[in-house]
Amino acid sequence: MAKKSEKILIVDDMAVNVEYLKKTVSDWGYEAFVAYKGLQALKVAQESKPDLVLLDVMMPDLTGYEVCRALKINPETAGIPVIFLTAKGEIFDRIEGLDVGAHDYVAKPFHPEELKARIRNAIRHKEEKEKLIQETAALKAQTIIDELTGFYNRRYLEERLQEELARAKRYNYPISLALISADGFDMIRKTYSRARGDSIIKQIGEIMKRNIRAIDIVTRFQDDVFAVILPQTGHEGSAVFGEKIRKIIERHLFYGIPEKTRITSAIGVSAFETDNVGDMDPLIAESAKALQQAKAGGGNKVVVFEV
Repeated sequence: MAKKSEKILIVDDMAVNVEYLKKTVSDWGYEAFVAYKGLQALKVAQESKPDLVLLDVMMPDLTGYEVCRALKINPETAGIPVIFLTAKGEIFDRIEGLDVGAHDYVAKPFHPEELKARIRNAIRHKEEKEKLIQETAALKAQTIIDELTGFYNRRYLEERLQEELARAKRYNYPISLALISADGFDMIRKTYSRARGDSIIKQIGEIMKRNIRAIDIVTRFQDDVFAVILPQTGHEGSAVFGEKIRKIIERHLFYGIPEKTRITSAIGVSAFETDNVGDMDPLIAESAKALQQAKAGGGNKVVVFEV
């Protein structure tokens, strides 16, 4: 018996075939959807996201091969297995069906139990593939997520910064990197405990999250330092961003420490302007130098790296 959530899309221009297959798979416990033409099948597949498509080859508008190819091109339907169910059973027909991305090819006439087994196998294969993708994503997340804050870590920053720099070069727009650090953080930890220090890091991270644009990327760079990638932002815009964050942190009432205690920040920013986008390492190094200058100058300030 199939799980209630498992859905099968039946595509055939012959109503008698559709009704037979619909009744058959319904009796097996699947939820059946139907389409009588290729274009209709693509629309139904997009809307219903079936777990499997039973697809005829010969149809009046698009062939089954064309439908299968279109399903596999679309990222939203590419993972849906397709079983061709057709009287065209020659070896070359089977090869063509598999070449366009079908999971299986069943020639008519077929035995119902054979079809049932092939359906079960195709859906099981889909579920195993989805599970593998999820497990792989979970393992990757463990390597790019900072355990304390839940933000992306430096490894992810470097991966994403490479991508954003390539995009900035391609589309000819500026890009900036801001490094934000709590002033006197070591003393804060010594005074209020490591746990209180960790709490302050989390709160600064939340400030970052609430005050960036949708296109910005915030990561925990190291210890108390956060890094923010600012696409489409040059020196002037990054300075404005840094000053906004500096003021918000200065005014913020951090919980877990005495109310009269204020936390301030040192912020270093660097940018590549349009037509001058360089590589990742210099941008990080320049932002780090600007951050050190902000700290050396007493903190609670923004320094923009200038050559």
